[in-house]
Amino acid sequence: MSTLAIVRPAARLLTRIPKRSLCGGLERTELRGALPEQDHLRGGLGGVAPMHLNVDSRIVHGFRWVACGELLEHEAVRLDKASALEKYLETQGSYATIPAIIACSRTNTIIDGHHRHKVATGMGFSVLPVLYIDYGHHDVLVHDDPGCLLKKQDVVDSALSGNLLAPKSTKHVVRAGDGSLHPIVSLSPNAGLMHQSANLTGGWSYKPVMKKLRQAEVGVPPESSAAES
Repeated sequence: MSTLAIVRPAARLLTRIPKRSLCGGLERTELRGALPEQDHLRGGLGGVAPMHLNVDSRIVHGFRWVACGELLEHEAVRLDKASALEKYLETQGSYATIPAIIACSRTNTIIDGHHRHKVATGMGFSVLPVLYIDYGHHDVLVHDDPGCLLKKQDVVDSALSGNLLAPKSTKHVVRAGDGSLHPIVSLSPNAGLMHQSANLTGGWSYKPVMKKLRQAEVGVPPESSAAES
């Protein structure tokens, strides 16, 4: 059943993002570490947030159009599935749509959407729709199988190191208020694929704020206004 979650309005949701490399210029190794829930940054929608699933709406940090090269894969893809997806998108032409890729708002690690990322990149798309989430949230699970030994930190480490897991090693799900589990892709809005990004706004997100806080954690000095222009 759909619910309405009331969260406090967020300030400066459309703060400009500096045109820098991954997470404001941080190296992959600098992003390693525990993934606690980001209570101080949750509820990126602000105001009234209608959710089509009965989940904590604060899981979602924001939607953005992101350059393909900024997203980090944590597992390899199956070539048969990638080929099937490419053929499907080709038949759709200019009407091609995909569920937004879900990524960790702290590290740009792809949580769901490896095949979409791989195929769209190969087809020449420069930007992809991305839904950023609080990957440390306790309702986000790596797998629906309690016996799965993979932890969230394993997923992020695989992405940051470039040592990819086998295809479909993870099966991320989100836990609803009644305890039921749903594929995490259920959170994703459908979005059309575009080759050009000149007319795209950034979207709504806490990501600019999180960049600055993450930089402060590892001792990176604040970026100058010149770097943000």
